[in-house]
Amino acid sequence: MSSPFPAISNQKQVQSWAITPDAGALEQLAKGIWDCALQTKQRPLVVLSTAGPLIGVRAALEKYRPSNLDPQIAFLPQVISFTDWLEAAPGAWKFPKKQTDLERWLGVYSTLRNHKDLQAWFKAESETGAWGLAQAIVQACDTLSKAISPQLQKQIHALMKEGHAKQSNIGEISLAQAQGLLDATVAKVYSGMARKVVDQETKVLLTFWRYTASLSDPVFRNQFAMAAHLEVASQAVNQARPLIWV
Repeated sequence: MSSPFPAISNQKQVQSWAITPDAGALEQLAKGIWDCALQTKQRPLVVLSTAGPLIGVRAALEKYRPSNLDPQIAFLPQVISFTDWLEAAPGAWKFPKKQTDLERWLGVYSTLRNHKDLQAWFKAESETGAWGLAQAIVQACDTLSKAISPQLQKQIHALMKEGHAKQSNIGEISLAQAQGLLDATVAKVYSGMARKVVDQETKVLLTFWRYTASLSDPVFRNQFAMAAHLEVASQAVNQARPLIWV
């Protein structure tokens, strides 16, 4: 059941707001976003978990725009997808160079084609099978990386607090230091998991992950971006505008 947008207090705490996903959901969402703008006298930033509803949300905001708005909030609230929000992180140009999915697939595919025994283990002897296997391995490696990314994030934050890096955000930390943290974390997790698995296929997968995990992988770049956004927000608590996560 839908509920009205909550009253915002001065405590700057996270507020929860529920909307029933029915025919009136966009109207409820738009009116709630405008309610937030009116309460805070600021233009909210609306981050959508996917890019699909972007056009619909913007159209609804235009349709249900309140009359006699303060000029300070007269423009439509900014609506952006989560992926685009991460890419727009402060200092993102200093992050490790992003690898495309195709580049990562090709790297694993090349290794598989050069080692026929690997294809045989995974029963992917054909070219089509090798290509599908390469994509599956990259996806599996990302799953493993997601499991350790919070731990790596904490280590990088600790590095910043200890004064090893005096720059303004996480994207400016020495990549050699960050890569060293990643390598150490992966090696530690790998050694623990490798002792527990018995089948050859899983051992091969873990080995792929150990030697291909890189700070340029999407999982770790997203962690850099999140940390950069949080760092900026912590430095401008009083000036930070409302953020609505949908």
